[in-house]
Amino acid sequence: MDMFKEGIWESEVASVKDTVKLVQTRLCTIKIPYCIYLEGDVGLGKTFICKTIASYFDIENLSSSSFSYLNIYYSHVKLIHADYYCNKTSDEFFYNNIYDEINNKTILLNEWSPCYHFIDIPQYILNLETTENEKRKFIFSRLR
Repeated sequence: MDMFKEGIWESEVASVKDTVKLVQTRLCTIKIPYCIYLEGDVGLGKTFICKTIASYFDIENLSSSSFSYLNIYYSHVKLIHADYYCNKTSDEFFYNNIYDEINNKTILLNEWSPCYHFIDIPQYILNLETTENEKRKFIFSRLR
């Protein structure tokens, strides 16, 4: 079974305030459970977006998982933040450490994942780019 991306929306933001507003209105309102794969170069705001989503759900202590690979946070949702920047064994790590943690209250945020996984919750891809005029471009797709 092959997966493909179905484009949903694109948007550009010029400031932190605009980024927070976009994340709160577009990403935090997705029906739970869901998974977002965050893609883009270093420094484009993937972890900032994860922190903004976490804050929206009353989780204030999300930090970069780059060197611990995985953090799980609890509020009225279960937020799993995985960062594969230093971990290239995505499938093995995912199925041994994350898969069984997913339930109907889970938001799974994957940074730097080298592959997509077959799971029973809606999956999305957020690709971040820098535009010529130094804005951040968000490209949001559904993984099918």
